[in-house]
Amino acid sequence: MLRVILVSIVLTVVSFQVVHSQANIGFVTGGDLYQRYVNPEDGTGFDQSAGSAILNSTLGLKTWLGTRKVALSIESYVNLGVLGLNVEEYYGLGTMHIPVMAKLNFGGLTGLGDLKRFGYYIGGGWQINKTELFGLNDKAQDRGIQRPYYNTYVVEIGTGRGNKSKMTEFFVRFGLNPEMPSNSLSIGLNTSYSFPFMKMPSFNVTPEKDERDVIKM
Repeated sequence: MLRVILVSIVLTVVSFQVVHSQANIGFVTGGDLYQRYVNPEDGTGFDQSAGSAILNSTLGLKTWLGTRKVALSIESYVNLGVLGLNVEEYYGLGTMHIPVMAKLNFGGLTGLGDLKRFGYYIGGGWQINKTELFGLNDKAQDRGIQRPYYNTYVVEIGTGRGNKSKMTEFFVRFGLNPEMPSNSLSIGLNTSYSFPFMKMPSFNVTPEKDERDVIKM
């Protein structure tokens, strides 16, 4: 009987949230301030890592549903690290990752409030990773080094400030795949913009009248 009552309360709360919820859709841009990858072992004995701290750009899509206090979002984007490489020995250039994540957002990062406020979130999902994106050099190929696409399961936390038109967040995301030992790490800044509420600059603004002129009139 107690279980039935608890389940009924939970369903009532969820139904209330759904009925009173709002939805939004937009896009994500920004980039990683630092990123590091460790590829699956290829049996060669050479270092499997790569990373980058500059020119790591992000672009993707995001949608979210909830209230001003709490919202669930789903997002996916491509991050391209043009200058990503192995710092111990150069094998090739470029990194890429594509996360697909769900996040539980609170406060200003729900993306549904009118006023800009601070907020935070926690989320997770799945990510595709690739290093030496533009190809392995002859030295790497002679050594039998391989850099295939590999997957990691990711967890992300972040904090930032936002409202229903724009959200800016600082995040840390770590990924791990124990089945084929490998991992990924991203630390960065992303900004999400809402399509329905995105503010566009106006080039036809009429200068406001001086208060003294209004008084004279």
